[in-house]
Amino acid sequence: MKYIPFRKYIAFTNQFFIFSTPPPKHKMRICAFVVSARLRVVRSSGVGYNDASSSSSSLPFKLFQPRCNSSRVSSSSSSMRHRRSNTSRARLTSSPTTNTKGAVLFLSFVPLSPSTSAAGVRTRDLLEGFIKAGYTDIHYVCAAKVDERENATLNKQLVEKGVRFYGNAIPNREEDFKSVLEECRKINPIDVVVFDRFLAEEAYSFRVKEVCENALRVLDMQDCHALRRERARIVNGESGNNVIEKAINAKPEALDDDFAREISSIFRSDLTLVCSSAEMEMLHVVCGVPKEKLCLAPFFETIDKNSIIKPYADRKDTFVSIGTFNHAPNVDGLRYLKKEIWPLIRAKLPNAEFHAYGATCLPKYIDELNDVKSGFIVKGFCENICEALGTAKILLAPLRFGAGIKGKVIEAFKYGTPVITTPIGGEGT
Repeated sequence: MKYIPFRKYIAFTNQFFIFSTPPPKHKMRICAFVVSARLRVVRSSGVGYNDASSSSSSLPFKLFQPRCNSSRVSSSSSSMRHRRSNTSRARLTSSPTTNTKGAVLFLSFVPLSPSTSAAGVRTRDLLEGFIKAGYTDIHYVCAAKVDERENATLNKQLVEKGVRFYGNAIPNREEDFKSVLEECRKINPIDVVVFDRFLAEEAYSFRVKEVCENALRVLDMQDCHALRRERARIVNGESGNNVIEKAINAKPEALDDDFAREISSIFRSDLTLVCSSAEMEMLHVVCGVPKEKLCLAPFFETIDKNSIIKPYADRKDTFVSIGTFNHAPNVDGLRYLKKEIWPLIRAKLPNAEFHAYGATCLPKYIDELNDVKSGFIVKGFCENICEALGTAKILLAPLRFGAGIKGKVIEAFKYGTPVITTPIGGEGT
């Protein structure tokens, strides 16, 4: 699987990025994780580093080579032997020769739902990454209630591959949560714990450390929450043509409570998966997070060879957007599109239609946004994303705030659909 940089497929304009027709189907192998990267972690110094000769376990992501001074990581064999023998250091137990691997534990506040959000797709694919790396004892634990029948349908492939799902693991119910941990490590010791967003890390990590002190603790940021909220504050508080420019240049304040919590979570973790290269640079350059604690892990996708994509020349003048209505940037983008942009498109293309797809589409959004007369139609939950995107002329993503890589852009490219978006929407791709 090969990572395809999107940047060469982008044309720049004033306020918008216009993505040209995506690369050919056989090149659309987008992968954030390079399987079989070697990892060894020295927790006391907070340093993670590659070691190709190491007997440590394979992980489904590639790490940065750290820049450590000799006082922190000695190159002498005696120093290295001392580090390896110290039980306070985290080290994965498996080796390429024996191919034995411990358990992997995912911790989240919400059930896994790839059909409703890009975050769910990312987590699902990360789980798949561990499976491809050879892990067979994988557990997904969340604080919310999990409907077993619904979960068996939503995550059928993962369930069939042996991933076990648990609900009601509320972090402040100590005994209940510890019993779940004991269940997860009944067969194998827990080698890796992945926290879904910093909220899960700050709620669960101290209990994980008590029970699984030698497990590698990985934080998956999804996106930088504080950055998204700072941009939302700017957009909601200002007006004018340059509001998107101000938002893209915004940075969270050092004293921002949410930002302090996110940074603290990063430093408590052994490794942090960062979705966007822009956020990677901000965390390292602006916030001073050591590069060896960060791993750039964008979205990763493969093309469904069985999907039928309509030839572009045969597509009607149908514009689409896709994104859960439970995410503020998506709703704001639709309002901005309907008020400022769609009338201009409709004036040039009187028969054009716009279809807005997304989960959790409450009646209030239909009442506010749906306008059949002008061709602005709110469709709601997308039952068949291949049909929705594979027959559309263009995906519109006029996002004025947000963070991370936008799943809708990646999805559109999978189905050969060009994208028009803002610098916020194109950030990190």
